[in-house]
Amino acid sequence: MFQATTFAQGAVSPASSREALVEFAMSHPGDAEHGRKIYAEDRRMICARCHSIDGHGGKAGPDLAAIGDRFLRRELIRSILEPSAALAIGYSTTVVTTKYGEEYTGVLKQVTAEWLELVGGDGRPMRILMADIKEQHTSTGSLMPDGLASGLSPEEFSDLVAYMESLHQTLNTTNRSPAMPEKILQATRPVEFTAFFQDGLRFAHPVWFGVMPGFTNRFVVLEVSGKVWLVERTSTGDARSLVADVSAEVYVGGGSGMLAFAFHPSFQINKKYREIIAIPATTQDHTGGVLLFGPGGFLYLGMGDTGPQRDPQGHAQDLGVLTGKILRVDVNRSEGGLNYAIPRDNPLVNRTNARPEIWAWGVREPWRASFDWLTGDLWLGDVGQDQFEEITIPRAGENHGWNVFEGVTPYSERYRRAGENFVPPVFTYSHRVGVSVTGGFVYRGQRAPA
Repeated sequence: MFQATTFAQGAVSPASSREALVEFAMSHPGDAEHGRKIYAEDRRMICARCHSIDGHGGKAGPDLAAIGDRFLRRELIRSILEPSAALAIGYSTTVVTTKYGEEYTGVLKQVTAEWLELVGGDGRPMRILMADIKEQHTSTGSLMPDGLASGLSPEEFSDLVAYMESLHQTLNTTNRSPAMPEKILQATRPVEFTAFFQDGLRFAHPVWFGVMPGFTNRFVVLEVSGKVWLVERTSTGDARSLVADVSAEVYVGGGSGMLAFAFHPSFQINKKYREIIAIPATTQDHTGGVLLFGPGGFLYLGMGDTGPQRDPQGHAQDLGVLTGKILRVDVNRSEGGLNYAIPRDNPLVNRTNARPEIWAWGVREPWRASFDWLTGDLWLGDVGQDQFEEITIPRAGENHGWNVFEGVTPYSERYRRAGENFVPPVFTYSHRVGVSVTGGFVYRGQRAPA
C-alpha cells in the first residue's frame, strides 16, 4: 500500500480507478512541473527506466521528446492506462526461447546474422546468439503493464499527463532548410470528405482503393488483413464480392499487413497475378507500401528498412540488400532464374557488391508514392523516425540519406561513407505539424491551384 501524500491540489488517495483517472485528467489541466518529478523520480511509475526524452531513444520504450506534438490529451491518457491498446510501431514485445530452456522478453533493438539484442523493462540489453535460439515470436502486447498508473491519485495522474503534453520539439537553425518552411499555411477552403460507397458498405481497415482498369463502375478495395474486395456500382446500389483472400499468408500487426496493390498496365489482356519477389525482413516493421507501375511499364517497389527502430544495421545505406530502397524491375521478362528482369538503365547494374534492382536508396519507410502524369516524377512520402516526416522525389542513383539524416537533420554518422552525396527531401516537416506522412498526388487542376 502506498503512503498518502498531500500536494497543493489537496489530499490524494493511495489508489484510483481507471475511470476516475480519465475523468479527472480530462477536466483538470494539471501541474507539468510536478508531473516531471513523477516521471523522473516516482518509483510507482518507473517511466524514466523505459523511456528517454532526449530525442535519441535506445531504451525499451519509445522516446518521448516530442510526445506532446504527436498526441492529444485523451490519446496520452489512453497510452498510459492502456499501453497495449495503442502500441507504437516497433515496440511490440519479442519473446525468445533458447535451446537451453532460457526465456528472454523485451523489445527488439538490434539484429545481425550472428545475434539479436533485446532490451527489457529494466533497461538492460540482452544479447542472444542466433545459433542458440529455439523459438522466437512477437506479441502485440506492450512491456509496459496495464494499470501501472492506478497507484497514482487523480491529481498526480493529471500532473503526469500535463508533463507529457508539455514535451514539444525544439526547432533551431541546425534543423531548418528551404525544404522546411517556417510556417505552413492552412487552406482557405477546408477539404470536404464524402462517402464514396453507400453507407451500408463497411470494410475492416482498408488501406488501398482503386478503379479496375477498363471499367468506370468497378473498384477494388484492399484490407490490411489480406482480403481483396471487388465493389460494383449498379443501378440498384453498390455490391461487393470477395475476389481474393490471402489472410493466411499475411502477418498483421503494427505497420504490417497486406499494404499495397497494383494493376499491370496490360491487366485487361493478361489478367494475371503472381509472386514477383520475396524480400527477407528483419522485423515486422517498416516493410514499405509502395507498389506501382511507372513510365515504361516497369514496376516500382518501396521497401522500408524493416527495423528495428533507427535502422541499427544500416540497411538503408547498404547497397547489398533490398531493404530501405526504391526498387525498379521489369515484370514482363524473366532472366537469371528470377520472376523478373533488371531494366538495363537501372543505375547500379554494373556496380559490384550492389543489387541491380535498386533505383534509389536511403529511405526509411516509403509508405505511398505517385507519379506526376505531366513530368513523370515519382513523389514519395517517407515516414520519419522521431522528429521529421519527408517528401522526396527519388531519381535514378540517388541516396536520400536515412539513417545518416532524418529529414535535413544529421541523425547518425555510423553508416556515412566518405564522398557520398545525400539528396535532401523537397519538403519536410516536424512532428509539431503532423506525424506519419501518408502520401498524395500532384494536383494540376484550376479549382485550387495553391
